Parts: sequence; C-alpha cells; structure tokens
Amino acid sequence: MTTIIKRHRPFALLAVILATVLSLALVMAAHSAQKRHGGKRHRAPAHAAVKAPVANPLKGAQILVFSKTGGYRHGSIEKGQASFQALAKQNGFSVTLSEDPTLFRDEVLKTYDAVVFLNTTGDILDPAQQAAFERYIQSGGGLLGLHAATDTEHDGSWPWFVKLIGANFRSH
Repeated sequence: MTTIIKRHRPFALLAVILATVLSLALVMAAHSAQKRHGGKRHRAPAHAAVKAPVANPLKGAQILVFSKTGGYRHGSIEKGQASFQALAKQNGFSVTLSEDPTLFRDEVLKTYDAVVFLNTTGDILDPAQQAAFERYIQSGGGLLGLHAATDTEHDGSWPWFVKLIGANFRSH
C-alpha cells in the first residue's frame, strides 16, 4: 500500500497545484468582476456552510517550474512564475524557477516532487536530459504541463514525451 501511495503522491501534488492555480484564477476573476460592478461585493448567504481547514499536502514539497522556450515565447510566463511564487509562499512549498536544461539530470530531478512545464515550447532538452526526465517520471515524479507544454518537443524526435503530455500543439 505504501508503494502505491508514494507512486501516486506526485499526481496528488499536481492535482492540488492545479486546484490552487484554478482557485487563484477564480479569485482574480472575482476581483475583476468586483471592479466592474463599482466595488460592490456579493456576499454568501448566511446559511452557507463553513468548511473545516484541510491538511496541506503541498507543505514542504519541492517544485521545479521550467519555462525554457525554443520557439514562441508567451508573454504570460513571468506572470505564471510570479503566481507560482505566491502559491508557494501561501501553501508552504518551495519553487525553483528555471530555464536551465542542465537541471534535467538524475541527481537534480530526484530532489523535486514535481516539474511544471510553464509555457515551454520547441526543442528544449537534449537526448541525455530527455532520458533523465523519463527516468524521473517512471520513478514516480510528477509533471504538470501548462498551456504551451504541448508545443514542446513535438518535432517527432521524442515520442515518449508526446505520449506523456497527451497531445501535440497545432495552432490556437
């Protein structure tokens, strides 16, 4: 049972990260809507249930947020990086922001619970780095690919990644 939980822990972490990112997006949308409505707040009904605090599965996690681009560079990368830093501070986990592909070595990757491909594009890892990343994922490491991650390594030279990410970018 421990093996199953340990192997699936990165996926649980990624689910929590994704839920947190989506929550942040909802808060930002609500704030934007509040501005559009003259600053008026909409209050929850008095009978709305108050939920008990939930344990934070992200506390202490180490996340690599990788944003190297070998093709189109999205202007939102810096905002995404800032969002991950804010989420890390709020939820007690650590992020490393990097565009350095030399981090994709066995001894470095094993220090991270998950890797985020934040709008990565094009050919960003060499064959040795690709092999290290494959070993990382196969040993239980997690991947969260955001937006342009499907525009990464899609030239056919790394079919393993295309299968992992589940899609190939074509166009907007």
